[in-house]
Amino acid sequence: MINIECLKCKSVEFSQADGFYVCTYCRSKYRPEQLRGSSSAKGAGGAKTSAIEIDEDILRLLEKIKKEPWDAKRFANMILDIDPTNEEALQILN
Repeated sequence: MINIECLKCKSVEFSQADGFYVCTYCRSKYRPEQLRGSSSAKGAGGAKTSAIEIDEDILRLLEKIKKEPWDAKRFANMILDIDPTNEEALQILN
């Protein structure tokens, strides 16, 4: 089995669909070669992650909090890993 980690949320739980690895948590899709030997400082295409992608990741995690409130603290911690000053995530943890 290959040990892989999502480049966006750091999850290690993936499903496979249509030849892609799909992150169980943030739903990011990767081709197998994108994950092997990848550095977490790079995005799915091998380029540096942009602020727009990071904002989208935060919005995606906030949506997951609404849909899966039983896991809200875990998602809030993921948001704070990306943006330590995020007010919404801080409120969830307090």
